[in-house]
Amino acid sequence: MSEVATSSISVERLNELGEPWSLPGCPVPLEVLQEVRDTVRAMQFLVLQLADPDVDEVVDVRTATAALSRVWQLAIGAIDAGQPDAGVESRRKLLEVLGRVRNVEARLREAQARERERASDFFQQTMSELENTESTEALLQRATEVVCGIGFDRAIASTLQDGMWFTNAVCIPTDEAWATEILRVGGAHPQKVSSLFESVMIRGKKAICVTAVSTDERIHRPLADVSRVHSYVAAPILQKGLVVGFLHADRYFQRRYVGEPDRRLLTQAARSVSHLWQRNALLDRLGVIQSGLASLSDTATGAADGYADITMPPPAGGVGRANSFMRSQLDTYPRQAVRFAPASSLSTRESEVLRLMAAGETNSAIAARLFVTDETVKSHVKQILRKLHARNRAEAVAKWLA
Repeated sequence: MSEVATSSISVERLNELGEPWSLPGCPVPLEVLQEVRDTVRAMQFLVLQLADPDVDEVVDVRTATAALSRVWQLAIGAIDAGQPDAGVESRRKLLEVLGRVRNVEARLREAQARERERASDFFQQTMSELENTESTEALLQRATEVVCGIGFDRAIASTLQDGMWFTNAVCIPTDEAWATEILRVGGAHPQKVSSLFESVMIRGKKAICVTAVSTDERIHRPLADVSRVHSYVAAPILQKGLVVGFLHADRYFQRRYVGEPDRRLLTQAARSVSHLWQRNALLDRLGVIQSGLASLSDTATGAADGYADITMPPPAGGVGRANSFMRSQLDTYPRQAVRFAPASSLSTRESEVLRLMAAGETNSAIAARLFVTDETVKSHVKQILRKLHARNRAEAVAKWLA
């Protein structure tokens, strides 16, 4: 039995698959949409048996604009042809329709401008609020709320670890219980990304638009089933050029398939989240370092208190051996390598491999992160050593950081 059938999601949602969905397009305020439909009906009344355009198909900016353009063409054609036969009165009504078309087009443009302004203001405001988040987990949760605030109905934030997709946060402002259910299912079913559409984002570092959800096998099926998604956009969260997570969004309650405008909008949100992710990741690491230093300080203070009167002899082998021992101990602590001087001779992929080498990743781990084979990584490492004139990995990293 599927996750959906055993979940707390209402049975009504299981019957939604047969309902019509509209093509991608920007939403229109209901009052403006009604004006467009009334204008179409007025033209249909003047030109009897006119079925094109269909008022039921006027659902967004794209279809509204097309309908108004069609009405304009029909009215001009009827006037030029002297139709209908009622004479001056009908001609006057056709001219009124033309005036209505221009007025509604102006209203449509104003509505679009207000929506863009509203989305921009909300985006700027919430992005500044995101700067106050102090951890990556808090950032991901708040990011989903921001994505819903700029026009999407639902949003999911995920992380990528060793090639596996983990669901971290879900936002559905109108249905928190459903959001909790989606988060539960996503958390219980982490997926290997290499076989999914999302692998395209890892290779290309660009957002994607997925519409073949019901039929394509390259879908996170447990997540798709529990969310009843029809189409979605997804954008990568980047840290130092590597994909560390995803943002997903759709327009489920608007009953609209997503399109290119949605992809661009989510890309903008993901870029802001990526910037803040790097800052929060650094803060997380600094917090760990501070805790470690505090622990070492307490240990050292306790040791000093206990042995204050004891004179310690120099280590066997002299100061040189002591320094060597200290360096070897420091080398055992994991650290995040920072690139100070990029090697211009390296390709983009070689730079990615070297960055992961500097972070202490093995060839197998690098292969999993970049979705390539171990042999491919070995080939890249050989090229890196050759180009940097290094004898081994450690020397290559040292030259890269120099």
